[in-house]
Amino acid sequence: MVSPVAKKQLKDLRKDQKQKIIKAIRQLETDPIKKRPKVDIKKLIGIKGQADLYRLRVGSYRVIYEISEDTVWISEIVKRSKAYKFLI
Repeated sequence: MVSPVAKKQLKDLRKDQKQKIIKAIRQLETDPIKKRPKVDIKKLIGIKGQADLYRLRVGSYRVIYEISEDTVWISEIVKRSKAYKFLI
């Protein structure tokens, strides 16, 4: 599932960036945690009061998501420079 905020952020990207991110998000559907070659996923640590959050690196963009049961919830799709400011 993609949050309304993430949908808007995705919509505002260039076509080539959007396609790369959509492809990466589709790969999360099958395995949201396991590291595969050329996929950079890390668990975000030190976030108080938040569910376990992960980030997927797609070039200079970060897809911030959480996993609850069997559902991947994508909350943000932002440039690296702005990716972690909302977590503070």
